[in-house]
Amino acid sequence: GMNLSSNIVLGLPKEGLKDFLKTYWLVVKLAWTGLQEVNVFPFIPYPGSELFRDFLEDEKIKLNDGYFLSLFGYADIARATSWSERFGPRTLSFMRLFLMFNFYGLMFISHPKRIVQLLVNAGRGRTTTKLEGVLGRVFKNVRVYFPHRARHAG
Repeated sequence: GMNLSSNIVLGLPKEGLKDFLKTYWLVVKLAWTGLQEVNVFPFIPYPGSELFRDFLEDEKIKLNDGYFLSLFGYADIARATSWSERFGPRTLSFMRLFLMFNFYGLMFISHPKRIVQLLVNAGRGRTTTKLEGVLGRVFKNVRVYFPHRARHAG
C-alpha cells in the first residue's frame, strides 16, 4: 500500500500557544485516523519568500555563511533556530519532540499492527518510512558491534 505522511512547520513569527494547540489536535487526528508518519520542522525563512525579504529588510537576517548553514539545521531534532516572536529555540525543540512523540504514541496505540510492521521492515532493511529507516540503521549498527555468535562458531 501507499504510505502517507504530513509535514508540519512550527515557529512562524506570529504563531502563539493557541496555534500550537490547534496543530497538536491536528496531529492527534492524523495519528488516530491512520497517517503513517509525521515530520515536524522549525520554520526557516527561505530565500525568496516574503518573510525572508521582511527579515532582510529589518536586518534580522545577515547574508553570511552562518545564515546559509542554519538552513540545514531543520533536520537536527535536538536544536532549532527560532524566528518566532513567542517561542525560543529550546521551547521550539520541545514542541517539536512533543508533537512527534504524541503522534507516534497515538498512532501505535490506535494501530498496534504498525509496531510489528515497523520492527519487521527495519529488521529486514526494507524501510518505507523515515522512522523505519532510523530504526533500521540502529539495528544495522547493533549488528556491527554485537555480531551473532553463530558467525564466529566453528
